Amino acid sequence: MRETMEIGFENVQPGSALLTLRWEKIAVPVKIEVNVNDVTAEHIKNQLKSWTLRSNWAAFNDGANFFLTNKLNLDDALKFAEQSIRIEERFDNQMTRSRILEAQGNASGAAAAKKRAMDVATAVQLNNYGRSLQRAGKQDEAFEVFRFNIKLRPDDWTSHTQLARIAVAAKDFETALKEMKLALALAPEQSKIGVQGLIKRLENKEDVNQ
Repeated sequence: MRETMEIGFENVQPGSALLTLRWEKIAVPVKIEVNVNDVTAEHIKNQLKSWTLRSNWAAFNDGANFFLTNKLNLDDALKFAEQSIRIEERFDNQMTRSRILEAQGNASGAAAAKKRAMDVATAVQLNNYGRSLQRAGKQDEAFEVFRFNIKLRPDDWTSHTQLARIAVAAKDFETALKEMKLALALAPEQSKIGVQGLIKRLENKEDVNQ
């Protein structure tokens, strides 16, 4: 029983909700639906035309990723990614371009964009990319990325962590521990705690690739 009319939303979902009007003993539900992806896509297009974002590589890269992730117009996604690259080429937007080209069935273009992304990546970006491949169960691909970084920057602290991970895969914990300690000596202060945690795990002969 409701003495005063109430209006509330129930069963709220990403693209719909149930608007219910209640008064006395009557309840009237009205389903409201909206195509969130289409609305957001149009909003992104309009926003990227604004002067404040026209020179923002990250905004175009985010737009490209939204279109790709939500399986919207891939041609638009590619245009956004390429505009992001024109503004400022980075590992992020070249990888986005690679994923879009792969989704379009352009394997050679995707491979070329991925190679370019790795060429312009920082050591930390390559390390993070390799770790993301490991979490996705792509160990061999991850080690290819690690070896690329090691060849490019043999004296960087990330290279020593990667050599340690490769050694662990071969069950060589002695070499892994040695390399991780070298990484600790070279790592920036903000990364030392993480490396120390990896050293403890190696001392316990844990697989740091997990």
